[in-house]
Amino acid sequence: MRFFIKFNLLFVAVLALACATIQAQSPSVSTRPAHQLQAHPEVQGPIGCVSYCVWYSGDIDFSNENWGGLYNGYTPNNDGAFSQIWVPFAVNTGNKNGWNNAVKITSITFNELTENGNTPNVTNMTYAFKGYIFDGGAGANYYSGSCNYVQPVATGRANNSYTEYAFTCKLPTPAILLNGYIDWVNVYPTISNASGLFLSNVTDNPQPNHVGWGDTLSYSFINSSYFSYNYLPATDYDVNDTEFSVGMTGTYLHVNPKLY
Repeated sequence: MRFFIKFNLLFVAVLALACATIQAQSPSVSTRPAHQLQAHPEVQGPIGCVSYCVWYSGDIDFSNENWGGLYNGYTPNNDGAFSQIWVPFAVNTGNKNGWNNAVKITSITFNELTENGNTPNVTNMTYAFKGYIFDGGAGANYYSGSCNYVQPVATGRANNSYTEYAFTCKLPTPAILLNGYIDWVNVYPTISNASGLFLSNVTDNPQPNHVGWGDTLSYSFINSSYFSYNYLPATDYDVNDTEFSVGMTGTYLHVNPKLY
């Protein structure tokens, strides 16, 4: 029977003693247990969203007691654990009818926490955009495929036994998304080493280093048959998982909405 382990400052003192026990357990879906706009097309953003950053949801804040993350990716050497976190966003170009009523996305970055200081070694990465996700419902794919990727880059944020890395997916074909709709995005890395992968949450409001259109809060989903979740709202798992650390690069353009 799986159980979830909470890592925070209160448990640092006992972490060393618990290490052997923790490693013996099945992977955890979370870093802690469950609890009952306008953008400019050439903004300088954080790692993975350095130039042409149209949206960055914000940084994890390790000083916030509710920091954490949910499992996102596939780790075949970690009991074959896998999970997807679908993060919502709503393109807001500031003009529904003018020249910039759509955005062309060229890359996506997910900031993920790895355990025990292990540098993740990516062997594969895929991406997808969806619409119409609901509790228990997978919605519909708009764009999906394999990523052109580089190995993850450390963001410089770390705490206890977790280190954060930016996983950046460069889209082989840009995704055209229209203004004013809620969509969901996922980047799904496979790593060859045993470290777990947890998509960093964003708990502060305002969100640190936020760029671009506003965040769509409390509308993310977790999907994993490994952890027995079928498009479960992330806030149903943990009320603090209202947002996750995601960025996208791209440019604004004018399109005919009737073509989409």
